[in-house]
Amino acid sequence: MLSGQATAADSLREIAEVIGIPGSTLSKLERQLRNPSAVSLRALAAVVSFSGRSLSLVADLLEQQKDESRVIDAIKHDLDLNPRQRTILIQLYQSFVRANR
Repeated sequence: MLSGQATAADSLREIAEVIGIPGSTLSKLERQLRNPSAVSLRALAAVVSFSGRSLSLVADLLEQQKDESRVIDAIKHDLDLNPRQRTILIQLYQSFVRANR
């Protein structure tokens, strides 16, 4: 197990070195503790053989998921709705989101 962790850590350091950012920054990006800059994304995309457009699409999808999660959280915490209304509203919202994709 430790050798696998060392290999992953070594790979992370190597990728960070190739794209020109500190390993700690790449680690924070991986754990979603920090948002990457456009330059870092392009450099990372080149290392992992993604086109800039593909990576941009992935970033857009992740952002949409965050937005969707915020809406659902807001509905879940709305005390003006009863539990059944919250459930129905979440299901309705999710069906609209799926229909628009």
